[in-house]
This record gives sequence, structure tokens and C-alpha cells, in this order.
Amino acid sequence: MDANAPAFLAPESMKAAFDEASGNALQTPGDYFRCAYASLAQSYRDAIRELERNTGRTYEKLYIVGGGAKNAFLNRLTEQATGLAVVALPIEATALGNLKVQMEAASC
Repeated sequence: MDANAPAFLAPESMKAAFDEASGNALQTPGDYFRCAYASLAQSYRDAIRELERNTGRTYEKLYIVGGGAKNAFLNRLTEQATGLAVVALPIEATALGNLKVQMEAASC
């Protein structure tokens, strides 16, 4: 599924959005989670390919920060979808990166 589709932006019921998008093909809670994670991994792949096209660069690694870094299943699916090594950084990296950006902005 297209994780960026408007139907998934802020639905009243995420389950109903998945049901409609899948034609009611998802049956178990595991089906829903696997579909969501696979869709996110494909979305990461698409974003990386777009970034590579726009920059003319290729990448070998994808660094994941924040709470999502702790999801080994999503990280594995992302590696499979992108063909890149996924490096999961500590959750604290998000806060440190945010602080660094704010400090740099304040010094301008």
C-alpha cells in the first residue's frame, strides 16, 4: 500500500482505511501490522531513490533515529526494500540532533 496516500493521513479508523485500501484482504492483526510495516519500508525505498535521483549520489547506509530505531522487524524490512544497510542509532540521537540544529540556528 502507499503509506503516503491521503487515506492514511488522519483517518477516523486506521483499520477501516486499511480494509478499504486492501479490499478487505487483511484478516489477522498480524496481517495489518505486516502490511503497515512493509508499506513503510517501501515508502523509505521510494524516498531514498528520489533523493538519489535529485542529488546524483548513491547511498550505502540508512541511519534510523528515534523510537522507530528500536523496531528490528521494520529495520529488516527496510533493509530488504532498500538494499541498504540500516543502522539503528540510539533514541537519544533524535534529541541530540534537534539540540544541535537549534544551537546552530541560534548562532546565525
